[in-house]
Amino acid sequence: MKQEYQAPNAHRDKFMKPQERKNFLRWIEENEIFLEGVSIHKKVLLKWFNQIPIEIYSEICECMEDVVGRCDEIEYNVYQVCAYVINHFLDRYYRSLLIYQELFKTGLFLKREQLRVIDIGTGPGIMLYAYLDFIRFLDKYQNKQIYQMNNEIDYVEQSEGFRVFMHKYSEILMMESDYKGIMLPFHNGTYYDATELNFSGKRLGSQPWRSGSGLEIFVRKSFDIIVNNGRS
Repeated sequence: MKQEYQAPNAHRDKFMKPQERKNFLRWIEENEIFLEGVSIHKKVLLKWFNQIPIEIYSEICECMEDVVGRCDEIEYNVYQVCAYVINHFLDRYYRSLLIYQELFKTGLFLKREQLRVIDIGTGPGIMLYAYLDFIRFLDKYQNKQIYQMNNEIDYVEQSEGFRVFMHKYSEILMMESDYKGIMLPFHNGTYYDATELNFSGKRLGSQPWRSGSGLEIFVRKSFDIIVNNGRS
């Protein structure tokens, strides 16, 4: 029996037909869904900011020029991390959503139920939070939980300051009702340096929060999406 020919990208219609994809994008625009995401993160950022001791406000202010003009040169201590987040988080979060919207148009998000994403030089995790929100919006539109319960994220970041921020920020974010059950980035990205990237399936662990030496940690051999925060 002759099999019917399937176009190479036919599998992309498994979860959402072409017209449904257009309707989703129209729903995003008509309901200002991205601004809804901005509003949530603005509220969470304010809660995070209110936990910063007032005694270090002046030190943070002194770092503002560094995170605007020298963001690829500094080491990101706690003051610089705070200044970077205050300056860049919401703007780059919104722009990251626009990037994922363009990727969605290519059908990338519809290849399978579970996507593997790694962010190289994640900083405060802006592109990861935007990715998690985009698939949350996709599930919200379909009134399903196809993607948000099956996402798999990882990141490369050498700054302990950014890792501490992501942990604290994720703790606050997970208290929001829309984020129940979603795997947030926290502090435990597998890699500290891009030179450690290894897609062989395993590597020797060097995470300070793990006990023992020479611990083998399973890592994915491949990722569907590789993003870069691009602090400059």
